[in-house]
Amino acid sequence: MFRTPILGYPLRAIRWFREDIYKNSPEKRQEAETAIKKFYDVNKESMEKRGVSEAVVKGPKHNDPRNPDPRGEHWTVEMIKEDGEFVTKRHVY
Repeated sequence: MFRTPILGYPLRAIRWFREDIYKNSPEKRQEAETAIKKFYDVNKESMEKRGVSEAVVKGPKHNDPRNPDPRGEHWTVEMIKEDGEFVTKRHVY
């Protein structure tokens, strides 16, 4: 797993499950980091209460045509605690 350096807001790190996004697509990586930051800022109180300190990006931005998300393409992100304990899975737009 690949890790973005320490971020300038309470979410300490974003981890990348897939190497191709982390290493080969800096523009997609930046897009995902921005989307996760916006999501975190909107849900900050809830995320802090639940102890979320890191996010894991599970794959590229997508919208499955067999079961489309009405809000459009999204990143699938798992929110975890610092010790690695799973907290929740979210779609981040």
